[in-house]
Amino acid sequence: MNSKQEFIEYYNGLEAALDNESIRTAIGRSIKAFRGNFGKTMAKYPHTTKMAEEVRAIKEQSFTQWNGLLKTAMESITENHGTPYFAQTEEDLSKLLKNIVGTKQVIVKAKSLLGEEVDVRKKLEAMGNTVWETDLGELILQLLDEPPMHILSPAIHITREKVAEVFSKAMGNKINPVIEEEVEAARQFLRQKFMDADVGLSSANVVAADTGALLIIENEGNARLTTGFPRKHVVIVGIEKLVPILSDAFKVAEVTWRYAQYGVPAYVNMITGPSKTGD
Repeated sequence: MNSKQEFIEYYNGLEAALDNESIRTAIGRSIKAFRGNFGKTMAKYPHTTKMAEEVRAIKEQSFTQWNGLLKTAMESITENHGTPYFAQTEEDLSKLLKNIVGTKQVIVKAKSLLGEEVDVRKKLEAMGNTVWETDLGELILQLLDEPPMHILSPAIHITREKVAEVFSKAMGNKINPVIEEEVEAARQFLRQKFMDADVGLSSANVVAADTGALLIIENEGNARLTTGFPRKHVVIVGIEKLVPILSDAFKVAEVTWRYAQYGVPAYVNMITGPSKTGD
């Protein structure tokens, strides 16, 4: 908080959220579902707790040698025919995005917590680009012009009834408050966006320095289309995602999706650079 007034506004926002019946309903549904799924997942994969301790040690060690890991990762990405950049400040990131992406581009964006922290969508839009969120929760929030409430489930506070209302307005036809119908409506809405996109923007859950491999965990398939369909793929990722070797990255990925309540996610994308052929 930068000022007393900002704190007061934040506090008042919390008070209003507590009194909002719709928010209470949405969060109550989500918590019940998450606790049930998480309990079943951890019971089925009890080794996860021990692996989490190993991952913690990997990450702590990586933090102490991030400079070396960064150098190695950038060399590996270059060998893979990618182009790495290191932005030390948010201003550096803005300059890089302007140089790499340019203006008047159509951009599809996968979920990125770092992107939220630095308002990457707003930065790109201010440069004259059109940006579409492709994660279901993030798309809902984009249409509502609201920030995310949770790191795993950004639209956790939005009921399916509200989603149906928002989608019906944005998509021009009646969408019922049924999750399957809403997911299908989002899929149809985004399909042409992927086709039209000049640039795909994503983050990564973990980066293996030795190979330059990026691992992206997802359940909707949107990240796969975002990173593979457009002509250009731009990745923004923090140095805290760096680990020394690929086997470390797989361990981090497994612990990450397990604590996100999934026994195994629908998709785990490993990207090392432009398309390759056997020869």
